[in-house]
Amino acid sequence: MDLVESFLDYLISVRGHSRSTVVAYRCDLKQFFSVVQKQPPEVTKADIQKFIVSQKNENRSART
Repeated sequence: MDLVESFLDYLISVRGHSRSTVVAYRCDLKQFFSVVQKQPPEVTKADIQKFIVSQKNENRSART
């Protein structure tokens, strides 16, 4: 199991998030990793900023 799936399992089992919330997180994370083109251990603060800028350029709010 990769880090993302472990995190999503944690959200359900420990934090008690609903499956629909986790599905939305999975979609967001998939989009994030497609933009930054890196896997979790290599992601930097600059990568996160790049993603936020790309979302703003697509007129998406930070809460989307």
